[in-house]
Amino acid sequence: MAKRTKQSATSKLGGSVQSATRSVRTMSGPMMRRKGPLHGVWAFIMWLVAILVSLAVGFGMTDGTLSVPFLPGVLTTAAGWIVIVLAILGVLFKIVDKVSAG
Repeated sequence: MAKRTKQSATSKLGGSVQSATRSVRTMSGPMMRRKGPLHGVWAFIMWLVAILVSLAVGFGMTDGTLSVPFLPGVLTTAAGWIVIVLAILGVLFKIVDKVSAG
């Protein structure tokens, strides 16, 4: 039997279609954004706000101020402690990451 060779659709068409295909391929890649001068400050502020909100929610769940409907108080308290521990671990890991990165 004779083997059939595969031809791509772009090789069958003219050169203008090939150049258009190349430009679409380059556009479909990941977009790189330029970081502005305040990018680091903004990222730190957002990280700090997330930590504070996590701690507030966690402590509210452990104190009984915040509750989750249809969940017993013991599970809500346990979930609050999990949130607190993970928030503190996140802070510690970020500090270790910054110190080790130099």
